[in-house]
Amino acid sequence: MWEEISPLNPWWQSESNINNDIKIQEFNESGIKWDPRIRRTFDLNRDLIYSLRGPRQVGKTTLIKLQIKELLDKQTAKWNIFYFAFDIHTSVRDLVSILKTYFDRTSNLRNRKVVVIYS
Repeated sequence: MWEEISPLNPWWQSESNINNDIKIQEFNESGIKWDPRIRRTFDLNRDLIYSLRGPRQVGKTTLIKLQIKELLDKQTAKWNIFYFAFDIHTSVRDLVSILKTYFDRTSNLRNRKVVVIYS
């Protein structure tokens, strides 16, 4: 299970790996820097659940990756940021198992965790 989720979280190997993410690279290379207002409404210091929805190709994944990069830039511990993209073939049971694997592996970490589940 760990082999499935580790590649989706390349910053676990090195925080700078977030810069190799295709969405971050596309953003950096873009002539127009999109900064949606919703990005400033996230309060990641509280126990909240956000649901980010919208049509395809409007920037949801880019927004999420920019948030992760910002957390890493602010010295959030790399293991406290978890990203998982599931598809139509991922069952609820699989998702529960994946989350349990992550929380079991990081149970010794004390700080707040940011968990992004993307579909």
